[in-house]
Amino acid sequence: MSKLAELDRQLVEALVKDPLESNKNLAHQLGTSQANIARRINQLTEDGALRVTVQEEFEAAGIHFMAHVDVYVASGETNSVANALCALPQVTSCLITAGTPEILVRIGAQNQKHFADFLNAEIASIQGIERIETLTVLEVPKYNVWHASIVT
Repeated sequence: MSKLAELDRQLVEALVKDPLESNKNLAHQLGTSQANIARRINQLTEDGALRVTVQEEFEAAGIHFMAHVDVYVASGETNSVANALCALPQVTSCLITAGTPEILVRIGAQNQKHFADFLNAEIASIQGIERIETLTVLEVPKYNVWHASIVT
């Protein structure tokens, strides 16, 4: 791995730990200049290797009930069903799999009744869904949106 790639990896790891860390502190931690940190962050962002996001706390967003839904889809309908699911604001994540169920969805709702109403009104109306199975989330001891490292 090149020196530059190693610096990028260390920079991303530091930002994952503390996304609000100043360039000055990052430069000190990583043994480089503030200007280099700023350049690397900009380049990583332009290259699509780094994305800055904001994650609102579930409770603050009014989400007091979460569930994972396994979505079983008719043959050839996976993409259209996934697109329909992604358009719904209650769907907080949507993953297409290589097996069954074809789609995994996480849904946030105000409460259990709101979730049930959402399933019956919104999910049930999507063409191509054969069946669903739901798993109620009891608590979230860890939630991490970081899933991958930079690949060089």
